[in-house]
Amino acid sequence: MIWNTKKQNKKIFIFYGDPNTDSSTSLILNAYTEGTKTSKTHDVRVTKLSDMKFNPSLEKGYKEIQQLEPDLVKFQNDIKWADTMVFIYPNWWCAMPAKMKGIFDRAFLPGFAFNFKKDSSGSRTKSLIPLLSEKSAHIFIWCGSYSPSETKRKMGDYSNELARGILKFSGVTPVLVDSFGPSSAPDKKKEKWFKKIKKFGSLGV
Repeated sequence: MIWNTKKQNKKIFIFYGDPNTDSSTSLILNAYTEGTKTSKTHDVRVTKLSDMKFNPSLEKGYKEIQQLEPDLVKFQNDIKWADTMVFIYPNWWCAMPAKMKGIFDRAFLPGFAFNFKKDSSGSRTKSLIPLLSEKSAHIFIWCGSYSPSETKRKMGDYSNELARGILKFSGVTPVLVDSFGPSSAPDKKKEKWFKKIKKFGSLGV
C-alpha cells in the first residue's frame, strides 16, 4: 500500500499512549491535531490512555478470551473506522508504556487483527491472514533522555514492538515511525519538530 497524500477527507484515529497527559509527549499530540484542523476535511477521533478503564493483562492467553471492557470495544471500533491510525507515546525502557501494550494484548485478537488459515481437517496452520491490511499508521515516539539516534545506538530499535510486531503483523501498511527528543533540546529545534508534525497532521499521514 502506498500512502495516499492526495486524499482530502481522511478518517484519522489518534491514540495518545502516555499515561501522563501533561508530559512533553502531549506536545506531539497538540501539534498533530492542530495540523489536522488546517485541512478542514479530516474526520478525527482521539482517545487517551489515561481515560480508559480495562484490565491490561491477558490472563489466560488465547485459551480463554476475556470479555472486552467497553473502552476496548470502542478502541476496536475506532480502528475499524479509521483509514489512518496515529500512535503517540513515550519511550519507556525501549518500549511503549505497559498499560498501552496491554491494549494490544487484549484487543488485537484473532478475528479482529489477524487469523490463521486452516487445513482440510480444520486444524490451524502457520499461514497468517492479516485483517487490517486496508489501513496505514504513523507512530510518534518521544525520547526524553537521549536523541532518537543515540537511543537506537545504545539500546537498539525501540519501535519494533509496535511497528512490526503488532501493526505490520496485522497487515497495516505503510507504518511510518518518527521519534523526537531529548527533552533538553533547544527550543528552536523543538519548533522545527512540531512544525514537521503539524504538516503530517494536515496531510493526514
